[in-house]
Amino acid sequence: MTTDSGPAVAADEAAAVDRVLSSTATPGATLTGAERHQVALWSRRAMADASNGCSITASPDGEVTGDGREWLVDRVTTAAATIRPTHIDQLDDAGLDAPTYVEIVGLVARLQAVDTFCFAIGAELPELPAPIDGPPTGIVADNAGLLGGWIPTVGPASPPNALTLLPDEHEAMHDLHGALYLSVEGMADLDADRGLHRTQMEFVAARTSLLNECFF
Repeated sequence: MTTDSGPAVAADEAAAVDRVLSSTATPGATLTGAERHQVALWSRRAMADASNGCSITASPDGEVTGDGREWLVDRVTTAAATIRPTHIDQLDDAGLDAPTYVEIVGLVARLQAVDTFCFAIGAELPELPAPIDGPPTGIVADNAGLLGGWIPTVGPASPPNALTLLPDEHEAMHDLHGALYLSVEGMADLDADRGLHRTQMEFVAARTSLLNECFF
């Protein structure tokens, strides 16, 4: 990650951003590198369209329409709070199963976190790397089940376990979480300070969650 157009970035944060960008080009559990690259392009387009006040494929209401993958990318990027179990069922009926759903959600969420981070510090959006050839890894947790959530998880459904159906997506989520916020272990430190004191971080997080209509 280059930050010539913005303030200095800590080495661990810059490295985490680079790992997210690399993940948009490499094969995942169910998608090829080219397919993940397309997901990233769709997500950036959806955010640009929304920022410009343009209509988006994923309208706030209604059923899944058009290409299920593109619909999901648009919805997660711009209106994630409107997703309901009925949408997941419709996507499954259209051939987009739970592992692919989780992979798209994880990839889009991380890319949007990185792009928002770059916007916040005044840096240009990093270019997406070219996709890397190779088949999907097929790595899916075989001990996941419906345990209180809308998709299978390993352990009870909760934000920290949201992507556990795909171990690589789960680890990538926590990798970025630790670099840009706090690790799961670090969250036990109520006096943590990363330029902002923990209380200030939680104030910002609570306000952001409200604006994003997070219902957890």
